[in-house]
Amino acid sequence: MEMIERYVYEVGRRLPIKQRKDIENELRSIIMDNLEDRTSGEPSKKDVEAVLLELGPPKKVADSYRGEPRYLIGPELYDLYFLILKILVIVVPAGLFIAYAIGLMASSFSADNMLEQTGNLLLNVFTSVISIVGWLTIIFAIIQHSKKNATEAGILEEEEWHPSNLPDVPEKKEQVKPFEEAMGISFTVLVLVLFNLFPEKVGIYYMINGVWGMTPIFSPEAMQVYVPMWSVLWVLSIALQVWLLKDGQWKKETHIF
Repeated sequence: MEMIERYVYEVGRRLPIKQRKDIENELRSIIMDNLEDRTSGEPSKKDVEAVLLELGPPKKVADSYRGEPRYLIGPELYDLYFLILKILVIVVPAGLFIAYAIGLMASSFSADNMLEQTGNLLLNVFTSVISIVGWLTIIFAIIQHSKKNATEAGILEEEEWHPSNLPDVPEKKEQVKPFEEAMGISFTVLVLVLFNLFPEKVGIYYMINGVWGMTPIFSPEAMQVYVPMWSVLWVLSIALQVWLLKDGQWKKETHIF
């Protein structure tokens, strides 16, 4: 029955997380009922293949459970999109608040100056959140529609599907945990924002006699040299994590990348 589990896994990974388990159980029951109607004893591999061929490709079956409404970000990606969005909307403003708080403590300021700094902080938080929502939506929309549009335009052909070509259910160590990857993306974005927009805040903070001080880790010259290279690596890291979230497992290609 390994082929059945591979089929159910391929259907399930394309469904929203909240519905996935119930639909997987329902799909197993449908397959087993069809096999019982078809055979009187232990079903053969050909019997299983015949039933799965009648059901159709995993993507088509998943679409039938979801329906086919028009959408910018489909149900199979929406849970991941919303998870990353929630984390980013919390982490990035929190990082900005911490940076400004330390900056205020490290310098002398008047009430008027503090009011001005607070206004700048709220403006930066607002613009950062708007930017996060916009860019994240654009990225996920591109992921959602790139393959579909390429197929419809004839650039990519639909792969001929057969149950024998179903990929194996990945081992536990190869399965991707969406929350961990989402957290990785969120903190990488936070580091990108910090090093590119607030490089003067990067340093070792300390307090002496109730007064905050900061020693920069890198000189301005070093930051100009290294931050662009690090930023490229961080962007590639985000690309890998998005790739993993889309595939749901580590593969040879992602290990190499």
